[in-house]
This record gives sequence, C-alpha cells and structure tokens, in this order.
Amino acid sequence: VLGGVINLGGDIRVWGEAASDVSGWTVGVMDPRVAADNAPPLTLLRVQDRAISSSGRYARGFSVAGVHYSHILDPRTGIPADAVAATTVIAADNATANALATTLSVLSPAEGLALVARTQGVEALIVGRDGTTHRSPGFAASEVPSTPARTQGMISATVLIDITPSTPNRHRPYVAVWVTDSAGKPVRTLAFWGTKRKYIPDMSKWYGTMSAAAPAVIDAVTRATRPVGQYTLEWNGLDDTGNTVPFGKYTFWFEESFENGPHSLRSAPLTCGGAAATAKFDATPAFAGGTVTCSAAK
Repeated sequence: VLGGVINLGGDIRVWGEAASDVSGWTVGVMDPRVAADNAPPLTLLRVQDRAISSSGRYARGFSVAGVHYSHILDPRTGIPADAVAATTVIAADNATANALATTLSVLSPAEGLALVARTQGVEALIVGRDGTTHRSPGFAASEVPSTPARTQGMISATVLIDITPSTPNRHRPYVAVWVTDSAGKPVRTLAFWGTKRKYIPDMSKWYGTMSAAAPAVIDAVTRATRPVGQYTLEWNGLDDTGNTVPFGKYTFWFEESFENGPHSLRSAPLTCGGAAATAKFDATPAFAGGTVTCSAAK
C-alpha cells in the first residue's frame, strides 16, 4: 500500500502517495452555511501525511422556541457555545486535531487563533457565527488557490432522503441519487456513496444510465460529525457538464444496494419550474424513503 485515506465521519487521516494528485490528497471542507450534503466545499486543501478534523454547531444540536443551539457546551458557563459556526484543524494526528477542533468551537476566533499559534504543528480555519472566516497562516498555505464557484440555473430542487436502516444489515449501503429528463436521458448525479468498484455495477439503473467512471475530484470531505440517517441534497438546475436545463418534467431516482445483498430502486417524477412542487420516494425494505421539492430558482 503506497498511500491511503481514512474518513470517519469527517475526521480524516491521509498518508503516503495520493491516488488523485502527486502533490497530495485533496480534501474539501464542508461549508457550514449550506445545508446540502452535496454542496460545493467552502475550500479545498492539498495535504500529505496529516490529520484533519472539523467541529461546529451546524450539524448537530437542538432547538428551543425556534432557536438552534449547539451540542457543544462551554465548560466555563455550562451553556451551549455560540462563538463560532465551524472549525477545521490540520495536525499531525487525529487526537490532537479532534480535540482542538472542539476547543476552537468554544473559544472566540481571536482566542482560537492565539491557541493555534502556541501549538506546534497545528493550523486551523475558524468560521465565526457571522460567517466570517479566520485562517492561520499555515492553513492558508495548504489551500488550493481556486475553489469552484457556486452557480445557479433556472431550476432549484431539494432532495431529502432518510436512509436510517429499518432492517439490520452488516454491510453499509451503496446509494445513488440522480436526475433524468422526460426522455429518460441522464441529466445530473446528485450523490453517489460507495467505495468498492466491484460492487458499483450492482447499482444497475444508475450504472447503466449515468457515468460510473467519472474520476473523483475530491478524495474526502471534512465536516462536523452529524447524526446518521437524514441527508439533504440540492440540485442547482445544471447538468453534469455545467449547462442550464430548461423548465419541464424530470424524474428523480433513488437506488440503494448492499454488498451481496438486497437492491431497491425508487423514482419520483416531478415538473420543475414556476410554483413549487413536491414528490415522494416510496420507502424501500431497508430505508424510510424521502421527498423532492422543485421550483424556479430565485
């Protein structure tokens, strides 16, 4: 093994030779201001033989009277910490990165950067509660200079899927969510989650409709730990080549398969454009289903 990447819910460790780039592994940093799991990253990092961990109030927490509170408590006061929205730390090992990412979620951005400056071999990105980003000098040096810009077509769609297992299975599922037009032609893959190439053809509808050979441009994404189950995906009205698609009828597909196990396929036809419209994915034997809402982009 010449190199590898381990991603445990956003806590990442990379080492050795990168599969995608000779200059290092490419790691995206989740944007805490965007709810969708497939949203473009806040920034991209190029790292070698490092650990990266993220924390923040955006992924977990609780609401009281319509106000969201962090799950991270400030030990000085005993109340939820609200000084920052998200933190990402680069360090030599994950124990250090993880502990500091949580600590920086309690401190103010200025206090956090001062702590990072005093800690050898550590760099950090802090997103304040107002959305302002704060970087240590070494963190900025690890960032890829250009990050893809967010663009929007004529259509805006949100896909909510609940893949909380309703029946036990010792294997994790392969999941694909994608869009086709009224003629059944491929438009956009919104998400594909699966790792072992030999099982990808088992996703027979997605594999036969969409391109299963597209190279990954990001090796992993670091984000605050989130609850298992409900995921949010967005479609910005562009196809896989970046072109705007017109208003019309589209079909949203949800496919899941287990290694050497059951396979399910669900679809949700929907007219996109003008007034908001909603369709549902029926439940599968393993999962609870989901909904799609589509309308004209604002």
